[in-house]
Amino acid sequence: MKGNCFLFTLMVLLFVLVVTSWDVSMSHGKELTIEKLKNTELQSLKYGMVKLRDGQASNLAEDTVMLSEKPNSVAFGDLNGDGVEDATVILWSFYNISACDVELIAIVNEAGIPKQKAARLLGDQVGVNALAIVSGAIVVDVTKHRPDDPHCCPSLRSIEIYRLEGESLVALHESIYK
Repeated sequence: MKGNCFLFTLMVLLFVLVVTSWDVSMSHGKELTIEKLKNTELQSLKYGMVKLRDGQASNLAEDTVMLSEKPNSVAFGDLNGDGVEDATVILWSFYNISACDVELIAIVNEAGIPKQKAARLLGDQVGVNALAIVSGAIVVDVTKHRPDDPHCCPSLRSIEIYRLEGESLVALHESIYK
């Protein structure tokens, strides 16, 4: 009897290990990573479709489009309510000598492949202090220009909240701090 109980317990443990490893191997590669985000195609509001390689667009003449992997430039969380972790990123578009458009990009996870769903221009020379996905909403802490700020130095701090609705990022809230 003891031998049968031991054998049964061993078989159950073996079964659990096989199912667990099978589940992990089936989901392996289905998560979004910074590496995948740095090597995808994104629709820039200024340039149209850009192919990123190692975080930079290589098909532009003199301008630069780049995705930073800094903690305040990439956030992961569920944007569309499907229970799968998506991402939001900040895309920097440098042009002329001192201009830099800052775009907020919403990306959904389609079986491990990043697919852009929406983009929103945050502004020129905007500083991004923090970026997060909280309860399906994108929360971004930015520093923007006041009317009298020099071009180089925005000083108006703002917390903005957006929700992905279809193909759009809809503004839900903005709090301005002086």
